[in-house]
Amino acid sequence: MTDAKRGAMLLLLGLFTAVLLYPALHEGGHILVTLLLGGWIREVRLGAAASVVCGGLRYGELAAVAFGGVGLPLALAMLLRPKHFPLWYVVQLVKGISVLAILLSLISLIGCKYGVIMENDDIMNVVRLCAGLLLSVGSICAARPVQRVGEYFGIAKK
Repeated sequence: MTDAKRGAMLLLLGLFTAVLLYPALHEGGHILVTLLLGGWIREVRLGAAASVVCGGLRYGELAAVAFGGVGLPLALAMLLRPKHFPLWYVVQLVKGISVLAILLSLISLIGCKYGVIMENDDIMNVVRLCAGLLLSVGSICAARPVQRVGEYFGIAKK
């Protein structure tokens, strides 16, 4: 196979992975978590504006559904170890796109602090849905170390 044919094959595999495979895996992650948590799927859209609309879930479960979108493609890419080069290449692309999606979500968290809000970002939804839970767990976890520091300096009772 000539270098031009190999290059064209890699380009087509990249386009297939970025435009069709990753979005399908991403939305499939939302669907899988929704069904595992006992919810139902109301609507699925694939394409440029891919999305899944689900129902029958409690507020906290929606955070798991939001995380499932980035979780499934990354988990599959980390678990699969194909030996055939084209499949290996696709797996590497899915890993890269997954990491990029996570980085973009983290950037959106930073942007949120400065008033730039990405409305339908998965990680933003996780943070919104879990903020109260995280604050509660954080305060519970922080209570003991604060008490220990107070005891060390003689400020709190032993």
